[in-house]
Amino acid sequence: MGDDDVFVEEKVKDIYAGLPNTTFNLGTFKNYFFDYRDLDKNYFESEQFHESFDSEGFNFYIGEYLDNEGFGTLPFIQRNRIAGIMIQMDSPLAHKYLFGSFKLFTSEKPFLKCIFLTRGKLRKEVFGDQFDLFSWKELNYPADKKLIVEEFDFHEKPNIFQRYWV
Repeated sequence: MGDDDVFVEEKVKDIYAGLPNTTFNLGTFKNYFFDYRDLDKNYFESEQFHESFDSEGFNFYIGEYLDNEGFGTLPFIQRNRIAGIMIQMDSPLAHKYLFGSFKLFTSEKPFLKCIFLTRGKLRKEVFGDQFDLFSWKELNYPADKKLIVEEFDFHEKPNIFQRYWV
């Protein structure tokens, strides 16, 4: 590189720039979620969440892993699969625009599903290449509130391994 060459950083386009402004702050929400969990309560059941949630600017999606046959029966391999998915998702966009839960049901036929709260529509650019490993269904809050509360339930249950994406 010569003296006349200048390094120009490419500005990344905000893929959510076209969405309307929102008063719902995902970062603050994440803090409240874990504060409530520490009190043994589910934040999605709280009046505070219900009053602050912006259903125009945020959506819930539930995903079912497409290759559950490949999980095998060894718990460490099953857990490593989830860790690998989360490592591949790791990006500033994903941390900024997603909050979710992965649940691995470790019965005789293990299967993985996840649920995510996202700004706008769930997008592959945010979720990463792992997006195509799931079949996705958009949920409607408050109509699907019971399912959302159930999927984000943090209480330990037999045969369920759970990890959060924050």
